[in-house]
Amino acid sequence: MKKIFSAILTAALVAITAIAFVGCGNKPTNDDTENRAKDAIKILKGNYLDKFAGTESPEDYEVFGVVKTKDVTPYPVTWTVTSDAFNNLQDYVQVGAMDESSKLVTVSVTRAEQAIAYTLTASVTVGSKTESVSFDRIVPAKPAQISMHQGTQEDPFTAANVIEIGNAIAGSEKDNYYMEEDGVTPKQVYVTGYIVDCGTDQTSKGYNRVGFVYIVDEYSEDKTSKSEGALMILSINYDESNLTCYGDLKKGAKITVKGYIEKYIKNSTTAPQPEVTYYKGNGITCEALENV
Repeated sequence: MKKIFSAILTAALVAITAIAFVGCGNKPTNDDTENRAKDAIKILKGNYLDKFAGTESPEDYEVFGVVKTKDVTPYPVTWTVTSDAFNNLQDYVQVGAMDESSKLVTVSVTRAEQAIAYTLTASVTVGSKTESVSFDRIVPAKPAQISMHQGTQEDPFTAANVIEIGNAIAGSEKDNYYMEEDGVTPKQVYVTGYIVDCGTDQTSKGYNRVGFVYIVDEYSEDKTSKSEGALMILSINYDESNLTCYGDLKKGAKITVKGYIEKYIKNSTTAPQPEVTYYKGNGITCEALENV
């Protein structure tokens, strides 16, 4: 009887010890698991919105393949795309595999004939708990055929015209200006658009001008120098009539300038950028400025 009692007691002690070991281990509780999943999604959402403020998708963009919470554990992120109104979304939006070195996932977007609304969803699983967050996105439509203006004072070029011309220029360092018919002399043209951003006054540097003015063809409050279709005007000279100081330039104002179209090439590692700029001693002049 004593042997039987001893065996039962030993088994009970083993069971109690096992329970105590599990209870004191490092496994997260259900509450911890849920909180970590929620924290991961919260961090991911903040990082995403910092990087992509609008809804229109670039043609290719990168999102995070992992996210770290306060416990510094990297949790994998699963990205999916869906559309309620469009069946063949995979023809226009595809989510790639995560790059192991950068821990980024590329979302490839192909422009469509018409804009397509879709939803990009990120999911993070911690233990048995999965949390998700969704973002409304738009596959941009292909640009409409640009009707070319004359580039004259009566019929100035638009920002889209300049970008199209700039992209068509050969782009070598010695041949990156829009030329006159002789193919040697840069052509001075008129360009018009709505201001969305501008740099600082450059009078402190000895120049009587303002630098880095950006214009677009169709204005909206959320557009900036980084918006698609934004064109840089590389400094505009002050004069006594249309533009006397930096403060004359207002976001949303319509401006017409006279300058030169260049496909600017900074170096071999940067993408060539169409812009309106000066040429030798001929600066950019403000031909008209209207606050609208």
